[in-house]
Amino acid sequence: ITHQRYEERLIQALDLGSNMLRIWGGGMYEMDEFYDICDELGIMVWQDFPQACAYYPDTEEWQTKIRPEAEFNVKRLRHHASLALWCGNNENLQMWQQKWNWKGGPHPPRFYGENLYDKLFPAVVAELNPETSYIHTSPCGDSEPDANGGKIGDSHYWDAWHGRGDWKYYLDSEARFSSEYGFASSCSIALWEETIGEEDWDYRSPVVRWHDKTRKGYDTFVGYVELHYPKSQTLEDWTYYSQLNQRDALRMGVEHFRRSAFCRGSLIWQLNDIWPVQSWAVVDSSGRYKAAAYELRRLYAEGVFSLERSKEKVRIHVVDDRQVAENPELDGFTYRFINTLTGDCIGADSQNYNVSPGDRSVVHEIDLTGLKITETALFVEGTHGQAWHLLAEPKEMKFGAPLLVTGSNTVHSDFVDQEGYFALKLEQPVFDLMLSVDGDTSVFIDNFITVAEAGVHYVRVADPISHFEARSMAGDHSTRMTRSPLE
Repeated sequence: ITHQRYEERLIQALDLGSNMLRIWGGGMYEMDEFYDICDELGIMVWQDFPQACAYYPDTEEWQTKIRPEAEFNVKRLRHHASLALWCGNNENLQMWQQKWNWKGGPHPPRFYGENLYDKLFPAVVAELNPETSYIHTSPCGDSEPDANGGKIGDSHYWDAWHGRGDWKYYLDSEARFSSEYGFASSCSIALWEETIGEEDWDYRSPVVRWHDKTRKGYDTFVGYVELHYPKSQTLEDWTYYSQLNQRDALRMGVEHFRRSAFCRGSLIWQLNDIWPVQSWAVVDSSGRYKAAAYELRRLYAEGVFSLERSKEKVRIHVVDDRQVAENPELDGFTYRFINTLTGDCIGADSQNYNVSPGDRSVVHEIDLTGLKITETALFVEGTHGQAWHLLAEPKEMKFGAPLLVTGSNTVHSDFVDQEGYFALKLEQPVFDLMLSVDGDTSVFIDNFITVAEAGVHYVRVADPISHFEARSMAGDHSTRMTRSPLE
């Protein structure tokens, strides 16, 4: 791995709002450049010793063999400001307790490897790097009978993906620190174009299915998406809908953990991929962001609005992790109901509230009684950012016909930061507007955009563009370019 590759991925992690990366036990000790860049960027590192999902020999003879490797790497990494935690292994204790028998053989008579995690590794860390904390396993919750109990230590919450199979079940987690959870999606269309031939251009083709590494069975994976989004007809549909479903899943999980009174941290699985694949990554192997990546910027901001639906009510939560509240007496928001068929505003109100740094509070509750849920979206905007919510499942929503989207590289003179922006004129509110150039979404630094009203809106772009495509939940939009500022 080159220094440039490390730097690209770590800058992306920072761009998405991440302040910690976990090097899990199924990975490796990264090269020095990785930790150097984390030091520079202010990204904390949780470092597992490379033991994962298996039983390991732990005799005195084996400990003598493995000690030099552990000592070498603790000495190598201990000076890094980014090093935040050592961990003995990934899921090995949980595997023993829950009797995961990968090969179908008998359950071992004892927890093989425990002498490494409970004796050798903590002794090495205590001797050579006592300033850095050590935990013997992850998850490290209620040690007996379930290390993944969740109410103590950290938790790997995979019930939503590997268990009951829907992201709504994130709401059941009571994890103090959720150190693994995720939901899968397709890689980008541009990466599919670089990887497969025309004869395989179908989301159910054997080659596309072979690139699914979620281990759920492809029909199950597709079914997870179709719980919420329309049935795909093309590979383009599948890529779009599966990425939006992943985005919704991580929105549900991150917001639940951030607004809760019990959880003080979470790490999503996973940042990136290393080959073209359908997986839990939010950045595919080409470095292109999926829809979820763009949303993580909002989810990981210091201040966040979180909308919690409960039957005929929506609670507006505020999560405030600012160090200082500049003008708390000015905290407020406006909410609007938008008819998704006509684009009309069918109701609005404004409220003030008062929160302090560190607060998680419900600041308002909205009654949905009488609204046509399949034709209504809720938008909230204020001190703590923006949030929106479709009142019905996306597959049940009714949207107006997709109208023209006009683009211009010429930004109006009264727009302060003109360089690096692209102007869009929208004839209607749009939901999850995906912008691309010849199928490549990465040209747009801001993407998968939802806005409450027609008019001119600005997005960041990597370079000026000569043409573009646009797709939203309403369908494919016709597009045109102009050299003039948009009014």
